[in-house]
Amino acid sequence: MKKSILTLLSIVLLISCSNNKKEIHASTKVENGDFESKLNFWYGKGFKHTNEISYQGEYSLLLNSTSNKESYVYQTITNLKNGYYYLQAQTYHYGDDDYCYLFAKNTENIEYKTMVPRFINENEWISATVRGIEVTDGRLTIGVRQLGNNRAYFDDFNLYYEENQKEQYPNLQGGCISWLDWEEDMGAKYYDFNNKEEDCLKILNDNGLNFVRLELHNDPGSYKDEYGNYLPAKYKNPDSIFKLCQRAASLNMDIELSFMYSSYWGNYPIPSSWDKQINEIDDFEQKITKLGDLLYSWTYSYMNRLKTSGIIPKYVSLGNEIDKGILLPYGSSYNHPEALCYLLNKGYQAVKDVSKETKVVIHLGCNASDLHWDNKYGGGRWFFDILKDNNTPYDIIGTSFYPFWAQSDNEYASKSKLDLQDLKKWCEMMIDIYDKDILIMESGYNWGTPGQLANNGAYQSIYPSSPKGQRDYVINLLNTVKSVKGGRCVGSLYWDPVLVRQEGIGWALYDEGKVRENCVETTTFFDFSHKALPVLNAYKYNATSKIK
Repeated sequence: MKKSILTLLSIVLLISCSNNKKEIHASTKVENGDFESKLNFWYGKGFKHTNEISYQGEYSLLLNSTSNKESYVYQTITNLKNGYYYLQAQTYHYGDDDYCYLFAKNTENIEYKTMVPRFINENEWISATVRGIEVTDGRLTIGVRQLGNNRAYFDDFNLYYEENQKEQYPNLQGGCISWLDWEEDMGAKYYDFNNKEEDCLKILNDNGLNFVRLELHNDPGSYKDEYGNYLPAKYKNPDSIFKLCQRAASLNMDIELSFMYSSYWGNYPIPSSWDKQINEIDDFEQKITKLGDLLYSWTYSYMNRLKTSGIIPKYVSLGNEIDKGILLPYGSSYNHPEALCYLLNKGYQAVKDVSKETKVVIHLGCNASDLHWDNKYGGGRWFFDILKDNNTPYDIIGTSFYPFWAQSDNEYASKSKLDLQDLKKWCEMMIDIYDKDILIMESGYNWGTPGQLANNGAYQSIYPSSPKGQRDYVINLLNTVKSVKGGRCVGSLYWDPVLVRQEGIGWALYDEGKVRENCVETTTFFDFSHKALPVLNAYKYNATSKIK
């Protein structure tokens, strides 16, 4: 029986190259990675040697697949030192195919992948990076796979040993699901690419998302702002978030738990029950001490509840985008930085007293704002210097990055629109200064009529506000995360992939149950019919998976 191309490729990659083709023996060298020696050492289907365009030298590799025939190219490297590696290649990709990804596959049939970003500027190549490649017996197969009517050029393949990696790069990719149960209770159904109804979390997980964020509020529904807005009482509360944690854990998805320390959006106001207790105290320092005790008890108790049920969050963030501080106005970064650091210390201690392996994230909404400033000293450095000066412990620097919010018309801004390369520069700057790993806590991109995000910033004219544009942005985001030096940007979370258009759903309630508009329904991973969007392929072909 005639086997498919995919089956043949799988067989070829598992065995020594047939037809007496010589295997490659190298340490970290990819033979003929610049394609100046024609196609020596490379094998596959649907590729050719070309001098149409190159990153360096005169030649490059061209893959040109069709909608029903996959193109692929590979070579096998042996005699490698066991451990962790990363693979890089220069790419010039037009981006409208079904998939195009760089891969490395070990002898345990585990394939590590990165989708190749679409080029942005004419004649400007993009470096694609595959992280966390584990070699256990000195042998690895590397290459590219592509399906769809498109052209993609490759040059300058290199394989590097991860000198600083004692543990495998986690490749965390996911999103916030805090209001998923509200959607479901209001009747929302979710559908996969084949229009089959399925559990939303399973759709995400089946397509490569391995990470969720859950935002825990103290007592939602107990506070109304000056306009009468409030959060629904049944959701984002301790019981709701606990059940969502259980659902994620049942799919072996890692969890990022955000203690919002508020009953409303962000970090203001403080929970009403806490406010009553500190209002009985006159002395400011005593108020802070009391708030620290309440924060510790709340954090410890909830962490312990999860641990008792067998759930250990991989990450915990203290507050949400806390540039201004937490438990405002008391823990203000501007007015009471020492009080802020005291409160963060209490939160850190509570997390570690329950789970030493859980890493504590300090999450800013700075959108790489330091790079707006000519002196390279913006919100991020200012804030983390406060923590440094007050010996405040934490494990991970968290940041939001939305292309829309990463814009500025400030007279001191050195660049009006920040892009993903700016985000990478910011991450590497912060790593150099503070020696902490980075986690992208939030990002988002319009696929339809703008809502909360009025446009897509630096990418508005590059990746249109369309399903494909959203996919292309996320492909670039995921590759950028992996390209940060040392593998020290550990992953990314999207906000909000599941808050779809649904009657009875919005960003807040008012007038005893009326619903504000859903301002993120055009940034989700599902369309208005709740069918999966192409953006999920960005994760599917970026995930580590075992080839059967």
